[in-house]
Amino acid sequence: MILGTIYFFGKGIEQDYDQAARWYEKAAEQGYLDAQYNLAIMYDNGFGVGKAPEKAFQWYRKAAEQGDNQAQYTVATRYMHGLGVQKDFKQAVQWLRRAADQENIKAQLDLGVAYHNGFGVRQDDKQALYWYRKAAEQGSSEAQYNLGVMYHYGQGVHQNQSVAKEWFGKACHNGSQQGCDAYQKLDQTGY
Repeated sequence: MILGTIYFFGKGIEQDYDQAARWYEKAAEQGYLDAQYNLAIMYDNGFGVGKAPEKAFQWYRKAAEQGDNQAQYTVATRYMHGLGVQKDFKQAVQWLRRAADQENIKAQLDLGVAYHNGFGVRQDDKQALYWYRKAAEQGSSEAQYNLGVMYHYGQGVHQNQSVAKEWFGKACHNGSQQGCDAYQKLDQTGY
């Protein structure tokens, strides 16, 4: 594993993706989670190996099965978009939940979107609200904006423009132009 990283970044030696892939593969086959994840990245991008989305997915999945939440999130996105595997929203949601339960902010946001829109699950505004809130509390401007929208329209909660404005303000503060625009509109209407 260490030799793979040394070759990948060229630390103290000349950078060599072929050698990095060789050493990562040896470690990955022995079950080393980080090597599995790094090898997946190499197959994803064609570093030292041919670009192979199916092989990338296989190695991401092995790392995900060992509990790595970033790998779990990546597996979920692969199922969502059909990259290296057949598109399957139900599988995507299962992997999103695994990653979200480990506080992966992107997985929490995407799980909120899945419940909000009924992708791979029965549409459920209460569950969408729950997952948006988890991501929003970790600083996701997109989740903060989505919470603002839900309060603004009363989706899964009682409609409350003051709370909507608060979430739009947080989204704006964290760089969301949509959040800034929505905050300004509510501010102009007296909220």
